[in-house]
Amino acid sequence: MSATGRLPALLREPSFRSYWTGHTVSLFGDQITQIALPLLAVLALDAGAAQMGWLTAAGLLPSLLFSVHSGVWAGRRGRRRRMMIIADLGRALVIASLPAAWALRQG
Repeated sequence: MSATGRLPALLREPSFRSYWTGHTVSLFGDQITQIALPLLAVLALDAGAAQMGWLTAAGLLPSLLFSVHSGVWAGRRGRRRRMMIIADLGRALVIASLPAAWALRQG
């Protein structure tokens, strides 16, 4: 029996595998961010308890304010795949700016 014969039928579909891989990478990045961002704030920026609370609130606020409206807008507009990729790249750029902000703070 070949290796592809042992895979479930859904994993044999190239479009699903592509979506599943992209979503897995995105979720992996989310989990790293949830761990690394507060750790960076405490260790590098000497954040206190109140600042950590504000950081957590700032991380949850966009989902609370924009998720329903942007979901409806994306559903009506189409091109959802492109929007997901652009949103993930934008989020990556914002998170990547944190080391630059820390370097500017040090100098």
